[in-house]
Amino acid sequence: MEEHLELAVAERPEGPFIPEAHWLFESTIDGHLFQDEDGSLYLYYVSWREGHTYGLYGCQLDSAALVPVKDSERLLLVATESYECHQAPVVEAPYMICREGRYYLTYLGSHYKSPHYCVAYAVSDTPLGKFSRCPGNPLLVGNGQVSGCGHHCIVQTPAGELYLLYHTHASPDGKVHPRQLALDRLYWEEDRLVTSGPSTLPQPVPVI
Repeated sequence: MEEHLELAVAERPEGPFIPEAHWLFESTIDGHLFQDEDGSLYLYYVSWREGHTYGLYGCQLDSAALVPVKDSERLLLVATESYECHQAPVVEAPYMICREGRYYLTYLGSHYKSPHYCVAYAVSDTPLGKFSRCPGNPLLVGNGQVSGCGHHCIVQTPAGELYLLYHTHASPDGKVHPRQLALDRLYWEEDRLVTSGPSTLPQPVPVI
């Protein structure tokens, strides 16, 4: 079955959700919707559809019609670094956050079956780049006790604590499925993202 990305909308958070007519990206996955501080909407995703180099892309969305703004699509990253190329050159699962006017594009590197599957990030002064990889990459990677630290999101508690929510392999001995859910604190050190994960011991309950 061909992988593709669609958009569905609803009048209420609980639905029902109706697919938007004529809104479809073939050979595209891992869509992430980001709203900037000025209300502008952006969509980030992985695409290898016709005429596209495999990589991470972004485009602006028309805030009223929720359709891509013509000619706004940009290729943001392709797999070139060693931590992005274990078992296959892969960058996927983009997730964007903004802090003090800078845009932090977090993403995954390497094949999901690799124990070195990891979370990395790049930074830009604008939502659609140019993005530069950060020297502390990868942000999160297996440590021998945990492997396959993968597809993630970033959440913030009402108290302001940041957490990285992600999945791992079933075990570090090469068994991938069923993947496990994990959660670790995420910190700012000046303008850098850091985490002490992956954790293998009980951690403090998030501050609500």
